[in-house]
Amino acid sequence: MAFRNKLRTNTHSLLPPGETIEEIVPARAGISPWLSNGIGFLAGRVKFRIIARTNQSLLILDGGMSGIKPKTILKRLPHDTPIGPLKGIWARTIIDGEKYWISWKFHKGLTRAQVLAQCYKDKVD
Repeated sequence: MAFRNKLRTNTHSLLPPGETIEEIVPARAGISPWLSNGIGFLAGRVKFRIIARTNQSLLILDGGMSGIKPKTILKRLPHDTPIGPLKGIWARTIIDGEKYWISWKFHKGLTRAQVLAQCYKDKVD
């Protein structure tokens, strides 16, 4: 099973009925991945998060110890909440006052979801 499909499957149980996932990516919160990967004792300070844009909102979920199995929904933000710009191997972005690091592998999907959210917002306005 592909990684994003596994994230979708694990996250689905936390969503209310009728809410569907448009895009989902793993992220890290807190300390820079450059530091935590290079210096072993800092690895314990990494918080794994999952960012999911649904048809209704942007969700920030606690990714647990593995970053794959979400435990709870930490934040529910408006659907058109901006993410980015996403640049570099580990893109740093701030969402609702918290710093997140997103791997380059997932930039494309979030950028696509961002465009869809903006189109939806323009359509409603």
